[in-house]
Amino acid sequence: MKKLLVFTDLDGTLLDHDNYQWQAATSAIDWLHEHECPLIMNSSKTAAELERIARQMDNHDPMICENGSSIVIPENYFNEENGIIYFGEKYDSIINTLNDLRKQYNYKFVGFNDLSVADIARMTGLDEEQATLARQRMSSEPIKWLDSDAALQEFTQHLDKAKISIVKGGRFYSVSGRCSKGDAVLWLVDRYRRQQPDTEWLTVALGDSENDMPMLECVDYPVLISNPHSSAPASDKLKNLKRPDKPGPEGWNQAIHDMTGLLA
Repeated sequence: MKKLLVFTDLDGTLLDHDNYQWQAATSAIDWLHEHECPLIMNSSKTAAELERIARQMDNHDPMICENGSSIVIPENYFNEENGIIYFGEKYDSIINTLNDLRKQYNYKFVGFNDLSVADIARMTGLDEEQATLARQRMSSEPIKWLDSDAALQEFTQHLDKAKISIVKGGRFYSVSGRCSKGDAVLWLVDRYRRQQPDTEWLTVALGDSENDMPMLECVDYPVLISNPHSSAPASDKLKNLKRPDKPGPEGWNQAIHDMTGLLA
């Protein structure tokens, strides 16, 4: 039996860039649920944010949080692991490193730890409830870089020495341990194959920005969703790449429906 195993970014991909709505992809989401194809959110968002969206979609599959730095696995989902699996540094360690670098080199940036809920809501367009969930971080910190490109390069080198990475997302840079969306994808693909060895899993990933590339590079069928608000990442290395005509959830919906023919 063939099944799709779908991993998806949210902001600018499954969620509309401006209003954070996913309803334009309802028919494709319903198809995945009806055919028991897992839909795994793989986002820079926190577990608290993803849990809220999962409830709205009636989705009960694992969730990859904060750019691959942790995975939340529902109870009794796999035979082996359940709960939270960490791939990166814990939040307090990341904040301490950022604060030390800012004091030592006077770098100019602001992170969610520096901001109030009202500040985060204003900067992101989230409502205050959503901004509160976005602040409940476990293993990464979004920052707005306010310094020069040269300073960013130096900052990146200092983070690398501390075994911490920085990746550009749609609105912010994400600072986390040395992990990626791709690492978490490969870990979960292995679990699905071990749990259901008689299933031929066709892996699919959908994303729109640079921090999605590790995820897109490690699946059978990558999908690059266009985002009119940012430039597309280089995609020359992606095999079987699909590019829907429409952006956001409309393009997402189109891409998944196009993939259904792979199961014939």
